Amino acid sequence: MNSPNYRLLMLVLALMLVFAASAAGQDYRGKVQGSITDENGAAVPGAHVVLHNIESGVEVTRQTNDDGRYVFDFVDPGEYTVAVEHAGFKKALQEHVIVRVRGDISVDLKLAVGGLQETVTIEASPVAVQFGSSSTLLTIENKVIDQLRGRNPYNVATLDPTVSPGTGSTSNENRPYHHAYASDIDVGGQTTRANDVLLDGVPLVSSYKSAYTPALDAVQEVTFQKNAIDAEYGYSAGGVIVLNMKPGTNDFHGTAIGNWRNPRFNALTDPTLKRTAGADETNFRGTNLKIYGGTFGGPIMKNKLFTFTSYEHWNDASPLPFTLTVPTALERAGDFSQSTRNGVIRTIYDPMTSTGSSGTRTAFTGNLIPSARFDPTAQKLFAELPLPNLPGSQDNLQGFKINNTTYWNFSERVDWNYSEKLKTFVRYGQFKARLLESNPTGKKLLPVNGSNRYGLSIAADTVYTISPKMVLNLRANYHQLTDEYAAHTALIGKEGIANLFPTGFWTSLYTLQQYFYPAFDLVAGSTTYRLGRPGREFWQHPQGYGGSARLNTYIGKHSVKFGGEYRVDRGKGARFEPLTFNIKQSLTANANSGANLNTSGSEWATFLLGYIDTSSIAARVPIQEAVTLGYAGYFNDDYKVNKNLTLNLGLRCEYEPGPVDRENRLSQQLDLTQPIPEMQATPPAIPTAVTNLLASKGEKQLFNGAWIFTSANNRHAWNRKVLNLLPRLGGAYRLDDKSVVRFGWGRYMSPSSKVRDPLGDFVNQYAGYSTSTPAPGTINNGRPQATLSNPFPANLAPIQQPLGQSLGRYTNLGNSIGAAGNAT
Repeated sequence: MNSPNYRLLMLVLALMLVFAASAAGQDYRGKVQGSITDENGAAVPGAHVVLHNIESGVEVTRQTNDDGRYVFDFVDPGEYTVAVEHAGFKKALQEHVIVRVRGDISVDLKLAVGGLQETVTIEASPVAVQFGSSSTLLTIENKVIDQLRGRNPYNVATLDPTVSPGTGSTSNENRPYHHAYASDIDVGGQTTRANDVLLDGVPLVSSYKSAYTPALDAVQEVTFQKNAIDAEYGYSAGGVIVLNMKPGTNDFHGTAIGNWRNPRFNALTDPTLKRTAGADETNFRGTNLKIYGGTFGGPIMKNKLFTFTSYEHWNDASPLPFTLTVPTALERAGDFSQSTRNGVIRTIYDPMTSTGSSGTRTAFTGNLIPSARFDPTAQKLFAELPLPNLPGSQDNLQGFKINNTTYWNFSERVDWNYSEKLKTFVRYGQFKARLLESNPTGKKLLPVNGSNRYGLSIAADTVYTISPKMVLNLRANYHQLTDEYAAHTALIGKEGIANLFPTGFWTSLYTLQQYFYPAFDLVAGSTTYRLGRPGREFWQHPQGYGGSARLNTYIGKHSVKFGGEYRVDRGKGARFEPLTFNIKQSLTANANSGANLNTSGSEWATFLLGYIDTSSIAARVPIQEAVTLGYAGYFNDDYKVNKNLTLNLGLRCEYEPGPVDRENRLSQQLDLTQPIPEMQATPPAIPTAVTNLLASKGEKQLFNGAWIFTSANNRHAWNRKVLNLLPRLGGAYRLDDKSVVRFGWGRYMSPSSKVRDPLGDFVNQYAGYSTSTPAPGTINNGRPQATLSNPFPANLAPIQQPLGQSLGRYTNLGNSIGAAGNAT
């Protein structure tokens, strides 16, 4: 094969391999193809075929090959006409050709004998069934998307009965500024948090979070692909979600939206809320939501240059009812003589009197704790607890927090059709959302949530038609996101922490120098409720970028494409939890073991006394900067065996070298093959019985072990196999003009982020940089050794300091330093 086309193909393939090594995404555009025959069914080669975009006026031409076939590739979603001309035949015009995302539309036309001045027009739309693809797609157009609630285009996934919403902690966060929602969806069997999410063909995902969600009115179509047999698709467990944004057209057009929800018109829906006659019940009746925005698109230069802009803004005040148990005024003064729980006054016992094997304790006289026994830090904390507004000692505080949300979303897309051979587009999208709950009590230990959620996506795409049978596509992208806990009303500041804990044990725990109130988990029997910090202080600032190259060529009955991808995911995140105190009812119950928690003990009494045990943790968590690279190459052949049968044959290869840290702080493994020199030189004394037992089984003592860190010469936390071949095989058999049977099989490789997400879960691989220190436990069968005012005494439980790699091979070998397990 020495034809010019073949030599050109080899040259372009070589260039693509170079590009793929330094340039990510799969395409969203479709294909229009078909056969042109005469009235007797004979192929008509050399026919002139024109694909005309109704909205933009852009036209592309092809000529049929020797078999009468034609193909238009990289066709933007939209409405088209297909016109066919050939000398000796009447002109044929097929109208209403609708191309969807990833659509593969067949338009077969028969030419009637006659003059070109005569036109045969077919107005009925061609059947939209994809006869040439084995992949299963669900495509939802904008007319349907507009009707969905939530104004999040990913919500359309639930229209497919085989798609399951996520079940994780973020599964109900389905507003457009919630980054994890799209990847939490299971679109094809255990793809949760392993989906690939694409916007205009470029990836949006950093770990399991999508960087950007476009405004609903800017989305043209959404496609869910559950079995991506096409070798072009990867970096997922099989689920692919594809969105494409609207382009401008030759006509100026736009939309406007205004949505106001006033709670005055809502009914009271929660019958458990206690109502007061004449009180303002606005907060009982739901959200006060205002949404406004719009889109505008049109030509900058007709048939050549187009623009499309969208903007959306939200102001939302959503009431969140809460019911808490807080100490009564008497309990704050140490008087538990009237404190009932489930109708029973529980006797308070002094944990410092624990004695005997079960740790039996002596009760406080009259259920009164002397003020001299009050812990000074506990008293300061009690001052930041709201007083009850309902009678009793249980569920005695009811109110509403207002979750205030401000959100805006802007996008701009510019399409330039430079010529019939060259077209390109650039797209910019950004949103910012700030969420903050109000604190109606003004007291700092009322849990308050808040977050900053920002997203950015930039993409550029170019399609160049080298020849009627060869098309090249180049693409590049960049995205970043911010998802972080941000509740300034819950800040205590460095001075505040120093006031609570004057011993200064906490100075190494705050990585960001951002000081929130600690978390206090109050444990009453089997029930735990939290005050102070509501959860982990999540802090996630990842970014990603990449590029891709793809070449499509058509050789007889073969539609072949080659491609290469390069992705970079720069993880940057942590889940901080510097101080978490566990306040247990059991510490003031009648005994240390076998306590009767129905009649004795109170978490508030324990809190007031300030007693804690090993369940209270101090943790230092470093910012984790795990960077993952991804390389991929693929080949795919859609072989049209005959009119009815199309085979999809592909091979994909993916390689992710393994995460690296900029400062090489990651751990690799505990190597149990390396001898410990000191123990080899001076073996420890081993009982003879043990030595004999091992010998009888052909074994002996091995004094091995070394902790292995990454280094400048060995940077990866783990190494994945270089050659990961992912074959794809499928087919589509056309039963009739409206029916097709598909079959397919494919192999996929879950991304590294499915192994361990780089947004905070890498803390276990930062041994030496992350630390976890429990408070000292009880002694003498139940006597606490630590209090809130001195929770980590230097002589009993000194805070473990981050030692980095200074312990070398001995890190974690007999040392108490380790990963912050509670902060992962």
